Amino acid sequence: HLLFRDPTFSYLAIMLERRKMFPMTIFYLLFISLSTVEMFSPNIQPHRKRHISTFLMGKKKKISSKKPSYAERLQQQREKIAKEKTIDSDVSVPSIDSNYENTQQLAKEMIEAQRSSVDMLTFVKKRIDDLPFDEIMDSLDNDGYAIVDNFLSRDDTITSIQCEGIALFEKGLMETDLSRLGSGEYLKAVEGGETQYKICPRSIEMVVSMTKNFPSHFKLYNLDNSNCIANMRTFDGSSKQASLALVGVEELPSTSFDIISSGDNDMRRISLFYYPVSNEIISGGFVVEKDAQTISAKRDRLIILLSDSCRHRTEYFENDDNNKYISRLELHLVRQEFKK
Repeated sequence: HLLFRDPTFSYLAIMLERRKMFPMTIFYLLFISLSTVEMFSPNIQPHRKRHISTFLMGKKKKISSKKPSYAERLQQQREKIAKEKTIDSDVSVPSIDSNYENTQQLAKEMIEAQRSSVDMLTFVKKRIDDLPFDEIMDSLDNDGYAIVDNFLSRDDTITSIQCEGIALFEKGLMETDLSRLGSGEYLKAVEGGETQYKICPRSIEMVVSMTKNFPSHFKLYNLDNSNCIANMRTFDGSSKQASLALVGVEELPSTSFDIISSGDNDMRRISLFYYPVSNEIISGGFVVEKDAQTISAKRDRLIILLSDSCRHRTEYFENDDNNKYISRLELHLVRQEFKK
């Protein structure tokens, strides 16, 4: 179609039709076609184009661009990476050695924590087993209460429990005791769990060991060795002082005598009160109605009460310049439910 429409090729078309000068005509047509393709192909890269006349004549045109060496290509790659990523020189990349050391340290801390936990559990069990339970039972039967001094007899453990009670208060985890408003006393249930264990591990372990090991010595009361009600109580002198100033009084009225259990459905049978205070204080103890006996708060003292029969009055803690905070661990052993 192109041959017969374009005058440029009219002569060649006629000669081709008459089969004259056939070889020369074919060669000329090929030369014109390839030249046209090269002319209208802008996408061909200049250094890869080869002149048609050179192609037909069997000669190659040398490419002037020089292939980069391996070292140059490597340098180009490095420059490209440096542009794409910005590395903060202040951030230290942990080495294999440092990761290994961190893992070793973590494993060491876990082993040490487990060892401390087992030590506390077994230590409290031994202290319970060594108590004079014949005397304790006689005192409970006659008076409704018993006093055990030097219960733990280990200063570092006593101090740890005292500090844990203060830590629960300072971290804002305690709530005001609504039954003793204005007393400056705050409560937190000792429930265990990962979060609480990080703050008061020794207190939790003490509650666990006491719950498990005391019932076997109080078989008469049919106590549950897997359940209890436990609280940490902390007194803040400044809170009480502020409360008294707010209502315009110098001291709170005394509480009335009562028992701990509130009815037949109350499961509490024996109540234990432990004082990890720094020294002996007059306030914060109990007054027993039967003999008007005052039981003061004393360091490492354990007070045992019959929850459902010992009528007593709980004394308020008083401000003390030597004790900004005072803590008391309270544990109620419950009766075992009969299962069908």
